[in-house]
Amino acid sequence: MKPPSLLFLLVGLAIWTGPAIGWAEDADGDAKNLPPIFVSSVGGPTGLKAYASGEWGEVSVVVGNRTQEPQVVQATVQIKGSEELRFSRDVLVPARSVRHSTIPIRLPEQLPPNAQLEILGHVAADARIPKAEFDGIVRLVSPSDTAYIQDHPISLEPSEPHLDFAYEAALALRAANGLDRRMMLCSERMLPSSYEGWDAVGSVILSGNRLAENPAARQALREWLSKGGCMWIQADKTSIDTIRLLLGSAVSIEQVDQVAIHDFAIQHASKDFQGDPTEVLLEQPVQFKRVIAEGVEVIYQIDGWPALMKAKVGLGEVYFSMLEGRGLIRPRRSEDPPAKNQQFHADYIGLEPLREVAIGMRPREIPEVVPVDVRAAYVTERIGYKIPSRGFVVGVLLGFCGLIGVAGVGLSYAGWREHLLWVTLATAGLATATVVAMGVASHHAVPATASSFQVVEVLPEMDEIATTGSIASYQPKLAAANMSSNGSTRLDPQSPRLAGKIRNIVWTDTNRWRWDKTIMPTGVQLFQFDRYQTLSQPVTATAAFGPQGLTGVVNADALRGTGRTEPVRLVDGVLVFPRSQPLAANLTPEGNFSAGIDDLLPPNEFFSSTFVDSTQRQRRAIYQAWYDSYQARLDSTSYLIGWTESLGSGLIWDEDVNVIGGALVAIPLTIQRTAPGTNISLPGSTLQVQSVVSKSGRSNTFENATSRWIFPYGRSARNRLRFQLPAEALPLRVDSASLFLDCSIPSRTLTIEVIEGEQRRTIVERANQSGKLTFDLAGPTPLKLDPEGGLTIEFTIGESPPTDDKAQQASNTWSIRTMRLDVSGTTMQSAEVEPQR
Repeated sequence: MKPPSLLFLLVGLAIWTGPAIGWAEDADGDAKNLPPIFVSSVGGPTGLKAYASGEWGEVSVVVGNRTQEPQVVQATVQIKGSEELRFSRDVLVPARSVRHSTIPIRLPEQLPPNAQLEILGHVAADARIPKAEFDGIVRLVSPSDTAYIQDHPISLEPSEPHLDFAYEAALALRAANGLDRRMMLCSERMLPSSYEGWDAVGSVILSGNRLAENPAARQALREWLSKGGCMWIQADKTSIDTIRLLLGSAVSIEQVDQVAIHDFAIQHASKDFQGDPTEVLLEQPVQFKRVIAEGVEVIYQIDGWPALMKAKVGLGEVYFSMLEGRGLIRPRRSEDPPAKNQQFHADYIGLEPLREVAIGMRPREIPEVVPVDVRAAYVTERIGYKIPSRGFVVGVLLGFCGLIGVAGVGLSYAGWREHLLWVTLATAGLATATVVAMGVASHHAVPATASSFQVVEVLPEMDEIATTGSIASYQPKLAAANMSSNGSTRLDPQSPRLAGKIRNIVWTDTNRWRWDKTIMPTGVQLFQFDRYQTLSQPVTATAAFGPQGLTGVVNADALRGTGRTEPVRLVDGVLVFPRSQPLAANLTPEGNFSAGIDDLLPPNEFFSSTFVDSTQRQRRAIYQAWYDSYQARLDSTSYLIGWTESLGSGLIWDEDVNVIGGALVAIPLTIQRTAPGTNISLPGSTLQVQSVVSKSGRSNTFENATSRWIFPYGRSARNRLRFQLPAEALPLRVDSASLFLDCSIPSRTLTIEVIEGEQRRTIVERANQSGKLTFDLAGPTPLKLDPEGGLTIEFTIGESPPTDDKAQQASNTWSIRTMRLDVSGTTMQSAEVEPQR
C-alpha cells in the first residue's frame, strides 16, 4: 500500500508552523531578553537519511537569527567513538530568519551494518549565542537499500484507501531480490542537493517529476549514478522531459503517443532468448508510452515498441519502464511461496520483465578506475630526493679528470709517477663524496610538497567530469594544516598516519572547505579526493577512418582551471576499444592523433616510443591499472586516454608548498561516418568479435564477454567467430583482410575457413602451427560482408594423435593467445552493396 499521507501532512504542518511559532515567541523578545541567535538542531538525520560505513552523509543544522543583521554561526558535529574527526559548517543566517542547512560527514570504515550511530552536535558559546549541545541517532543502511523518489508526498488525498501500483511494483522488485519492504523516502520538501546526501544509497527508483525543478539535486544524483549507481525510472510516472533534464544526451527518448492496453504480450527483444513471451490480460487497461529511443538497449518490447530499456551512464546503469506498474505485476496467489515475515511481504509478484530489472538492481562491486594503492604509490614516489643536476655531475666529472691530468703531469715532472695510483683513488673518493653530500643535502632540503594525481573521466552527455585522485602531502616539520578547496573538490579526511589526531573540516555555504585546528605531523600523509564538475564547453575526441587508419583531433581545453589560459596538452595518448588490444594514438602538440594497423601496442605496453624514460615508467602502472579496470567492468565505450600535468586538483595550498600534479584523462571517442568512395584501413582493435552458433552448436573455447580464446585446451574444437566491422565504415567493399594469430597448436591440424552465407572457402589447413602467424583471406573473388557488416570465420582444431601415455595425452594441449583481423577497403553507397548468397 502507499505510505500513509497523514504522517507526511503532519510533518509538513510542523515544518511550516515551527518558524511561525518561533517568531510569535519572539514578539516580546526584548522583554524576555532572548539571545540574538538560537539553535534548534545540530546533527539530526536529514534528506534520505542514508548513512553507511566509509561513505558520505548529511546531518541537519537549524539556526535562527533575531537580529537585524546577517550572522555567521559555526556548528560542529562528531561521531561518538570517533570524536577526533570533526565536521563543521559556517552557516550564514540572514536577518530575522531561520536557516535550515546541512553538514557533510564522512563515516568511519568498517562499521557493522544496520548499526546505530550517535551524532554529537554543538555550537560554541559567545556573546551572541548560548552554548548548545545536541545528540542525534542515525541508522546505517546497506548496499541493498533503495531510495524511492516520488512526487512530493505532502498532499491532501481522499481518506479512502488508494493503491499506488508504481509503489507496489517497487515493493515487488525488492521482494524478487529477497529484500524487505523498507525503502528510503524523503519526506522533506527538497531532495538532497549535494552528492553527500546520496553517497550511501544503494539504488534509486524514480517515480515522478520531483527532480524537474531541482537542478542541484539532479546534478548530485547524476554524480551518484556516474560512480556506479543503479536506477529504475518508472516512465509512466516520470515525464520524458524530466528524464531529459536528468540524463541529458546520454539517451535520446522521444514519445510518439500513449495508449491504453489490457491484452498484450511482453516479448524479449533478444533473438537468442529461448523463453516464451509474458502474456498479460487485465480487466482495467494500463497506460503504455510508445517511444523511439537511441543510446539504450531494448530488453523487452510490446508489439515492437520498447517496454523495458537499459542504458549506461558513466559507471552506472539506468532501467526505463514505459508500461504502467500494474502491467508488470500480478496479485499474490495462495500457491506463491510465503514471505518469511511481514517485513518481507509484498501483495504483488513481479512478472518476468520486472524480475530482470530486479537482477540488474542488485548490489554489485564496481572496480575502481585506478585503485587507491596504485595512486598512492605514484604520488609518494614523486616526493623524495632531489637528483643533482646533470650540469653539476658533469662538472664534478670534468674536475676529477682535470685534477688527475694535472697531478699526472706534476708527478711525472717531479719523478714521482709511482704515486699517481693513490692520488687517483683519493681524487675519485673526493668526487664521490661530493656527489653523495649534494644528494643528502638535497634530500634534507626538500620543502613542504603536495604531490597529487587524478583520473579524469569525461562525461560528454552533460559536459561534466568525474574525478578521483590521491594526494601525498609532505611536511618537513610539525605545522598547521595548510589545505583548502576551491568549492568542487571533496577530501576524505581519514588518513592512516592521522589516526587519533584531531581533524576538523569546516565547510562554507559556497561548498568550499578548509582545515581548522588541525596539526600535520612531519613526513608524508596520504589523502583521497574526488570531484564532479560542470564544464564551460565540451571536451571531445573525434575521429574518422581513412587510408592511414583512424585519424582525429582532441579538444581538452575546457579542463583547465579558472584563471588558466594555457591549452591543455595531452601526451602518451592511447586509443582503447572494448575487449581489444590498445592502439598508440600518436598525439601531436596541436591535439591531432592517428592510429593505423601498425600502431597496435604489445600486451601490457602503453607507449610506442622505443626509449621509455623514467617519467613514463612511473606512469605505466597507472595506465595498466586503468586498462585492467576498463576490461573488468566490460565497458562498451571506446576512449582516448592521455596524460597531462596542466590540470589543477581543486585544492589550495600555501605559497611555500611545492605543488606537483599529474592527471590521466579518459575521453569517450566519437567516430564519425566516413564518406562514400574513401579508401580506409580498419585496425583489428576496432572490430568486435563474438562466437556465434553454427550447425554443430556454439563452442566454449571462446569467451564472448572478453573476446578471448580460452587456453590451454586439450580437446578438438570447432568455433565460428563473427567479426563485426564499425558501423561508421559501412557499407564497405573489402579489398583485403589479414588474420593474425599468436598460437601454439602442436600435433594437430588447424583449419581456417571463411563463411559467406551458405558457402565456405578454406584459407588454410595445416598441422603443427605455432608462433605468430598471418593469413591472407583474399580469394579469387572479393570478400563479402553479411547484411549487418560482419565477416564470419570458422576455426577447426583437430584431434591429437592417439597415444596410450596418459601423461602425454594430458599435456597435449593447444592455445590461441591473441588474434586480430585487419581489414582494408573502400566505403560505398548503400545501393552498391552486394548481398551474400
